[in-house]
Amino acid sequence: MTREPASVWTPLYRADLETILHKQDYTILHLTILSWLIWLSLLSEEELLRILAQKEAQLDKGHLAEQLKRMTELGLIDAIVLREPPIGKQKRYYATDMGLYLYLSAVHPSPPLTMARLAKSYPVERADLLARLARPHIHLACTSLATRIIAEGATHNNQLMSYQQPWHHVYSLAQEKHTLTSDAALLIEHVDEEKTYTFLVHVDTEPHQKAERAVARWLLSLLDLRQSLRLYRHQWPEVLIISTHSRLSLWARLLLETSIQRTTTPLSGGITTLDALSDGIYTPIWWDLGILASIEHPDRYGLSHFLREPASKELIEQISNQRHFYAMRLKEAAAPPPRTKKRLQRYVGDTLQEEAEQLTRERLKELFAAKRKNQLGIEGTGLLTLALTSSEKTLINWSAHHPLLDVPTFQALLRPGSNPQAIKPLQQRITYLFQLGLIETRLWSSGRTPLEQQRYLLTPVALKFMAIRIGEPYTYYFVSPKYKKNDDEQLDRQWGTRGLNGQMWHTNSLYSFMRHLYRSAHERGEVIYQWKSAHEAARWYRDTITHNDEHVRPDAEIIFALSPTDHPMRMVLLEYDRGTTGIVQYTRKFTAYLDYHQATGAALPLLVVTTSRKAIARMQQVLDSLGPLRLVILLEKDLLSYGFTLVIHHFPTAF
Repeated sequence: MTREPASVWTPLYRADLETILHKQDYTILHLTILSWLIWLSLLSEEELLRILAQKEAQLDKGHLAEQLKRMTELGLIDAIVLREPPIGKQKRYYATDMGLYLYLSAVHPSPPLTMARLAKSYPVERADLLARLARPHIHLACTSLATRIIAEGATHNNQLMSYQQPWHHVYSLAQEKHTLTSDAALLIEHVDEEKTYTFLVHVDTEPHQKAERAVARWLLSLLDLRQSLRLYRHQWPEVLIISTHSRLSLWARLLLETSIQRTTTPLSGGITTLDALSDGIYTPIWWDLGILASIEHPDRYGLSHFLREPASKELIEQISNQRHFYAMRLKEAAAPPPRTKKRLQRYVGDTLQEEAEQLTRERLKELFAAKRKNQLGIEGTGLLTLALTSSEKTLINWSAHHPLLDVPTFQALLRPGSNPQAIKPLQQRITYLFQLGLIETRLWSSGRTPLEQQRYLLTPVALKFMAIRIGEPYTYYFVSPKYKKNDDEQLDRQWGTRGLNGQMWHTNSLYSFMRHLYRSAHERGEVIYQWKSAHEAARWYRDTITHNDEHVRPDAEIIFALSPTDHPMRMVLLEYDRGTTGIVQYTRKFTAYLDYHQATGAALPLLVVTTSRKAIARMQQVLDSLGPLRLVILLEKDLLSYGFTLVIHHFPTAF
């Protein structure tokens, strides 16, 4: 049953529907647009034009814009404005309750399709729309892929038969229930050969990419599942991964490592980057997963390369539920017609954009009150996605990765080329986030200036918002009660905050260095793609003597390039030293990296940045006693002056 939000929706009467039907203000094109928005909700104008242009030869961008405006005036569709860091500002459309009722009344599908069945079977309800908006990076990538398959498939005699986003399949093996989940599932039919191919889609795009260990666990779980299904003679679909250039080397390494760990072949399928989709999905933009894992510079292929093993009827039905859907419609058609009511039941509700703009601190606390993920939290995340600007989301994202940042560092991260003193617009955004109860301050009394003293932390509402956006449980951010040390709720809220606060002088120096590094890199045309925290940069290994799980924990991991066109991207682990560390601490730190090398066979590229020449001498003394280690030690002023060229000079090969 559809649950209405706290505010009462505006009533929708049958008389209003009958008026539109009688006047026939709608056109065949309007019904076609509605049919696409029922199957693929929240499409942009560009995506609509892409799929409509195949059969509407005379349709251009201007004419489509006029029709969308007219449909909005008639109340058949509505729009939201999505403002995400990768894409900027973008308008996306969805069918309203009036649009859905009009479509069913004007088209007369056979067997008949009731409004209740349509709402259950397609992503058109308010909860469906907000669930997609809760994780917009997945929706953007999946709809880009799906609409291109539709638009480009005709020239290759291919047709998209089914699209499910997300896809959850529950099945039983050895009397145990399992669930297979993917960001989307596709059925592509080759029309001439009458063969259908299945694909699972996984999205790995910025700014919410999974940590290395999470990717490895996901790959291992899929390999285990594939093996189990094969034992029971079940078919396994191919996997399509949409990622970024900075992650290709990671995927190649983990595909190989996980397949060796399970003594099997890597997953079957392809991987490409989000920006490459615009070149055409049937052009050579895909790397074969099996070849990528075993060859350093593999060739690329078009999507047709992966139409290899036709799907069984059982697998097709599992993904599409076509026979089940048809049977349910026949059953409902045989039932007595429902009693006609003057007031129509609503499923989409009033405009989502206006609801998002009316969010308050109190309303957000209600939506995110639960200690675990629930439907209210997902809806709250979708509404916040609409309410916040791209810069405000970026602020929250940086705070989630690096607690206790200050305004000057925020300014450098958001706008590295701006005047460091022009902070008033940034402070206004922080004030708005404070009013919504998403961010709060903590005073560091030892700071030299008021701006340095004022530090920022995310509230529980903002942390839950972030956890849902990245698809993780709340425990990904929140400290477990058994690890809380006192009644300081701010420090014991988010993982890592207490440690950063406990060594605040070091934290402040590290953040200050990264602030200047972002600005100097921007001036030279260098690109810092990612700055990972100490928690995210940690590398785990099994100690060869104690057989315990150990880890090295640098202060940061930096993924960079000398220019936007410089490939491949490079990674370095950062240890920042203020010159206050002694011989014993240096020995312990560098020994851990040597142990990691011995246990894994991989020598991590380590960059040590210090402000003291005396510290360099002490470190060199320790290194002379330990043995060779893949690292470079640089003075902070030298790195800021000459940039990452100094790093590449010591680490000429990409890692």
